[in-house]
Amino acid sequence: MTVSAKRNSVVKALAALAALVPILAAGPAAAHPHAWIDLVSHVGFDAQGRITGIVEEWLFDEFYTAFIIDGIDAEPKARQAALERLARTNLDNLREHGYFTDFRIDDRRVAVGEVGEVETALRDRRLWMRFTVPLAEPIPVRGQWIGYAVYDPSYFVEMLHVEGFAPTLKTPPGLSCTASLTPPSPSPETRRLAFALDRTQNAGDSLGVHFAEWVTLKCE
Repeated sequence: MTVSAKRNSVVKALAALAALVPILAAGPAAAHPHAWIDLVSHVGFDAQGRITGIVEEWLFDEFYTAFIIDGIDAEPKARQAALERLARTNLDNLREHGYFTDFRIDDRRVAVGEVGEVETALRDRRLWMRFTVPLAEPIPVRGQWIGYAVYDPSYFVEMLHVEGFAPTLKTPPGLSCTASLTPPSPSPETRRLAFALDRTQNAGDSLGVHFAEWVTLKCE
């Protein structure tokens, strides 16, 4: 595969997850997931105490990162410019998938808006991105069940919060909120299904939610 072809597959990787297949040739031979993202999230509020969006930090695994930087100019400024272009393109591709962000009120999915600015860098040889997924409309928090999860619906990529880093809340004065993190609890049958899938297979967009962490908010 040429550098150009590989880079094209990377650009499409997050939107068309099958494109990750050549990226992870050095990874495990079978079983989902095939890529890993360490996640940090923050909930943003406006002055009226409404939720405006989720600030997310994604830290990709070393296999994906190694593929990303292969063929990119090692000169710092040129590399940074290339990473910024790649981050922007990846997020553009993820737009139609809601940026893998599932925000719900009373178990009803809420529409998200378009991501604006994105930060990116290499951290300890791993690709890092930081961006805000805005809600289409600010959401009042009182008297409702509110939760969100960040996950790849196909479970080709596993996305879990960094151990020890609970989601944080940037609440305005007069509003007190807490966040609890519920780990995934897939059934034995779902685990077996994920383990049986190789790189060329997927179970549609219904598998990943079973392996998603859910953040639940409670505000007073």
